[in-house]
Amino acid sequence: MIRAERVLEDVVRIRVEHPGTYIGHVNLYLIELDDGRLLVDSGFRQTAGELVEELRRLIGGSRLETVLLTHIHNDHTGGASEVATAFRPKVRMHQRDIDVIGFMRETVEGGGRQLKALGLDDSLREEVLGFFRFNLQHLSMGYEPLVGGEEFHSRAGRWMVVPTPGHTPGHVTLFDERRRVLISGDHLLPNETSNVSYYPMEGYDALRSYLGSLVLTEELGPELVLPSHGEPFGNVRERIDYLFLHHEKRLREALASTGDGNSLMGVARGISWSRGRFDGLGPIDRWLALLETLAHLQFLINGGFVETRWDAGTVVYAATGRDASEIKEVLEEIRRRG
Repeated sequence: MIRAERVLEDVVRIRVEHPGTYIGHVNLYLIELDDGRLLVDSGFRQTAGELVEELRRLIGGSRLETVLLTHIHNDHTGGASEVATAFRPKVRMHQRDIDVIGFMRETVEGGGRQLKALGLDDSLREEVLGFFRFNLQHLSMGYEPLVGGEEFHSRAGRWMVVPTPGHTPGHVTLFDERRRVLISGDHLLPNETSNVSYYPMEGYDALRSYLGSLVLTEELGPELVLPSHGEPFGNVRERIDYLFLHHEKRLREALASTGDGNSLMGVARGISWSRGRFDGLGPIDRWLALLETLAHLQFLINGGFVETRWDAGTVVYAATGRDASEIKEVLEEIRRRG
């Protein structure tokens, strides 16, 4: 089911529901530009046909100039190919998320060697490869890269692309400085903690990037946030306070779970997940939990709290002895300096 409602003078929210997934719904935003329309995100692959029909109704005699994808996840990119076929817009995504598509393709073509090295068992590895194959079907298309700083002028404001890496390497948001409005994608949500996923990109520390993006968002000072999931909200500072505390707790759990040496899956079993015990999660949720565990371990490694070694072809994580109380000091320093 799709429901559209105007949330700003120049913005229509398109709520796309997909009851077959735990995600439930995703909010897309149609911005009325001076020279056409801009669609922020494209919903699920399974709802693409319905979205095309709704867009035809909403756009009328105007033109869909651009589809801007906040990030690579399939509830945001699933409908892009069908929308592109129907309206011929530019499809834009940050270059770093375009690079992630290459990583997925290489992983599939290599039979999941990288996944085996991470310690995934055969069953989960096959589930992840199947997930990658499914996504590559709708992600294999032409994109015009975003780098950040691009501007889109509407009849009521000026929307600037702000990179907010962390949820994915190339996650972006849109900010209208005059009205203090942020279209946040999955970077900042009212009721959920965004998954912060490890990606094997040189120089990319997912959790540090995410926390830095939160500090940047706080400095921008949005007074209204239009998220991809949930309702609009405005308590940005309080929400960021909560997220820093959440990741401090998760870092402490990850550090405690390493002990004298533990596998990735072993560390993940020691973390409190919002959807329940690690072994009780579905395959894709377990994969996302492992990516988040890796992101926290990477942060701890870079901070000198954890070290790695190889054991029978698999990475093992062990505590270095640096006191867990210092995690709070590291996070406070990031909050002060970004």
